[in-house]
Amino acid sequence: MTDLYIFTDWIPFLDLVELPNLTEREEKWLIKYGNGFQSKLSYQLVKYVLGDVEIERDDKGKPYLRNDVRSINWSHTKGAWVLAVSKNGRIGVDIEQTILDYDHSLYGWVLHKEEKAHLLNGTPFSHVWTKKEAYLKYKGTGLDEDIAYINSFAVNSICTIQVGEFIISVCTNEETMICLHQFDTTVKL
Repeated sequence: MTDLYIFTDWIPFLDLVELPNLTEREEKWLIKYGNGFQSKLSYQLVKYVLGDVEIERDDKGKPYLRNDVRSINWSHTKGAWVLAVSKNGRIGVDIEQTILDYDHSLYGWVLHKEEKAHLLNGTPFSHVWTKKEAYLKYKGTGLDEDIAYINSFAVNSICTIQVGEFIISVCTNEETMICLHQFDTTVKL
């Protein structure tokens, strides 16, 4: 089973709870490779949800939990943050707003011809893009390889759901059964 933890309006969440501290090792990684505030908040939210865990990164930058059998991955977009947790192997997740405009000059080079065919047949770009991202994050390769050869619609282990105004795709090596935990931070806790 895959647990998905979704925070809407995740940036203001800081004002509602006391977030956990990071280890010295985590802080060093964030200083060297992180993108500032959002990276630190992501680490803190993982710890808020999962408790006293240590987050490490492999040589490609994929996060994992030190001395823990669970696999993790997270993603954020304007207005939401999601954490995917699996006890049965690798996991990748991506979240986007349902309305994500397709711009061929920006994204055309990364899409497989079958993914482009899905766009032409009316599949929203947010569905196509989150499937692609979730699969790449699952593999842990990032944008290193020629990803236009990868057809995310041929991967059976990707589940795509809509939660409010967001599309979430999860890729895992298990039959996907999702347990959804939603934190609506617009409501006082």
